[in-house]
Amino acid sequence: MASKFVSITLALGLAAAAFPLVPPRALAVEAQIMREAPPEAQPMPPPEPIQPAAPAFLPDGFYYGFALEAGVAPNFATDADFEVGADWVHSFGFQAGFRVGIFRFETEPGIQSIQVGSLKLGAASPFPADDYAGNLASGSLMANLYIESPVALFGRMRPYAGWGLGFSAVHAQYTPEDCYFGVCSLEGDDIVSDSDFVKSRQFMAGLTIASDAPDLEYYLGYRRFETEDLEFRTAGNVDFVQDGLESHTFFIGVRLRR
Repeated sequence: MASKFVSITLALGLAAAAFPLVPPRALAVEAQIMREAPPEAQPMPPPEPIQPAAPAFLPDGFYYGFALEAGVAPNFATDADFEVGADWVHSFGFQAGFRVGIFRFETEPGIQSIQVGSLKLGAASPFPADDYAGNLASGSLMANLYIESPVALFGRMRPYAGWGLGFSAVHAQYTPEDCYFGVCSLEGDDIVSDSDFVKSRQFMAGLTIASDAPDLEYYLGYRRFETEDLEFRTAGNVDFVQDGLESHTFFIGVRLRR
């Protein structure tokens, strides 16, 4: 009985070898097809996710920038028994600077305009009683030094503070004003149209904001700008001294790598 079982097992083994379920030639043809298949037909690994570039600040070196700002100014007293009533301020400036580490050195030409809404006349004022308005315009050239924090808040904002010294050419223009139904216009000859050249100073503080672009960063902040007292002459050749300009503005701007 055992010899009969062995004989049957050997017979089945020989049959499997002689007649395989998948012929060897078919296996060889399939392997050749896989070798000759174009690369796009081969199974590809899943692509790695693309990581967005981290926001970056400008590196050390030269840069230039531009800023717009607006704010307010106090009234300016004079020694001629009248006070200049300021309404609002707007200005813009350009910067050319050099950054090294936490320091920035900068030259800044700028233009500022202070809108004058009224002149408050005293009894000894050299002007006749009337409504007046006008403008105080200054062109300045400042040399600034900034210190910037090496630590970025939330990964993309660096606090900074800066101080500047320079010179300003200031022009005053005060003119009679007529108002009808709430609409006012300047009428008549200027009672003051004169200029003075004085020293100026400023203080700035704000944030530098990193950009996704490698050659660009943003900044915003506060500026206090002041000049020395101003000496003007009226149209009637009366000399008077006026408080120096003082303005408080907020600005926003961009810096680009040179």
